[in-house]
Amino acid sequence: YVLRRAAEVFQGLVERFAPQQKTNYVSLLNEWAIGFYTELDFQNEARSQQKLRDAMIEAGIKGITVPKVYEDMCTRRVLVSEWMDGVKLSQCPPDEIREITAVAQEAFLYQLFDLGFFHADPHPGNILKLNEPTPEGHTVALLDCGLMASIDREDQDYMISA
Repeated sequence: YVLRRAAEVFQGLVERFAPQQKTNYVSLLNEWAIGFYTELDFQNEARSQQKLRDAMIEAGIKGITVPKVYEDMCTRRVLVSEWMDGVKLSQCPPDEIREITAVAQEAFLYQLFDLGFFHADPHPGNILKLNEPTPEGHTVALLDCGLMASIDREDQDYMISA
């Protein structure tokens, strides 16, 4: 509430003293708040994580996995998923980072250009080099599906043709 009121006051000042500025700070804050709230809802994250996992399996993406979710144990404040034992990409040596990047690149391109539902927070702490390959042969895990985004086919086509 306090941030929203502050944004409204700030918006009024901007409109009065800098009318050329077209940013709607109240709308910006509202969108941020929705994303922030959604990211903290572990049931939402569980659904997103399982959706991404299922899609990547169905597409036959090799080398990278998303941990299985145990939905019956998840609540809005608790997420229970398969344990992945490994090292964050940020802690890997450069030669391993190059290898992992090649594996992860295919998965992210598939998400963005084919699936239209993608992991929107792919920093090195959310990409794990597994200590041992999974039974399916995956060597990398993608973690933290709290911030996901969707893109429609038309926008995908614009990006591909750009």
